[in-house]
Amino acid sequence: MAESQSQKESLLEMKGGPSTGGVFTAIGAFAVYAVMIFYLVIPTFGVIAQVEYCTLYEYPDVMVGEAFDEFFDSGKWKHQKSNSSFKMVDYTGVKTFDGEEHDINIHIILNNDDEFHFNRIIVDGEELDDYDSQLFIEFVFDDSAGMEHW
Repeated sequence: MAESQSQKESLLEMKGGPSTGGVFTAIGAFAVYAVMIFYLVIPTFGVIAQVEYCTLYEYPDVMVGEAFDEFFDSGKWKHQKSNSSFKMVDYTGVKTFDGEEHDINIHIILNNDDEFHFNRIIVDGEELDDYDSQLFIEFVFDDSAGMEHW
């Protein structure tokens, strides 16, 4: 049954007509989604990337993320949101030494200049002192350095 254009328009009007509200709802939903991505996801990855894709002065040829990927059996980066003037990133990883798994948490602080330092290193629930933390970082970046200590 062939209907003319005017019959189709009449039928459409009887059923409610075209919906401009639906178009604006779709645009609004997209805008909300875009804002959420911009404010929630991008800053998180940005802060993590500031650590993960940087190098240390002592090891200019190795990015932190590469060293961690090679050293740890598994690991996860997390941006810790805070109201303080600095940003915090945590790395939680597992490393097997002599057949025994060890849980390792590394807390990293970024200052306003986006420079960072390893604030705390915790191995199996025990926080390392500054000297042992330095040895541990050397061990991560150069498997031969500090090997006798671990």
